[in-house]
Amino acid sequence: MKKLVLVLALMMVCCLCSTYLYAEENQPTKKYSYVFFSIGGGGFFPGGDLDNFDSGFNGTLSGGMTLGKFMGMGIDVSYRQNEEKKQYNYDTNKLSTFGMDYLFYLQPNDWRVQPYVAAGFGLYYNHLNNWKGIELSEDSGFGYGVVAKAGIRFFITDNLFLGAYGKYFTDWQELKVRYFGPYYYFEENKTLNFGGLVGNIELGFKF
Repeated sequence: MKKLVLVLALMMVCCLCSTYLYAEENQPTKKYSYVFFSIGGGGFFPGGDLDNFDSGFNGTLSGGMTLGKFMGMGIDVSYRQNEEKKQYNYDTNKLSTFGMDYLFYLQPNDWRVQPYVAAGFGLYYNHLNNWKGIELSEDSGFGYGVVAKAGIRFFITDNLFLGAYGKYFTDWQELKVRYFGPYYYFEENKTLNFGGLVGNIELGFKF
């Protein structure tokens, strides 16, 4: 797992460096060339292997740059948290995740209203607080997955914008799960998907 994360990280660095060098050599006109940042927040709606978890919240810092009239690249840095639905009288699981999504955008960079789609991959650090009783698992670990994003930005001024977007992602993590009861105890290795859907609103600027 650690080797896979390292390989993905190295691939990301190589992609970013090669794209940056290409952008420097093929610099678009100033009309289409800018850097953008935003801060956003909203809801996290779990999917995958989190069907028994309630929806939660998330916050995201986004940044990126254009690569011509209709392309861009960026990174989303996020934190999200949600809890398992109450069962019996046990304390509930709480899942918290720090994530970095590396994205390639298709967007009209000179429009005042900019719809866009994006795709890429993500690296995640998950922490799970166990509930007492039926099942225990490792507390934390690294995950990885693919990301798809779609949204729209409304430029209030030439540099300030409001936006909204939805993002679907997978977050695969390998972990050891321990099951126990009055007359049994056993362990097994599992790969679980802690991903789902994020819906955010954002405030940002370009320069």
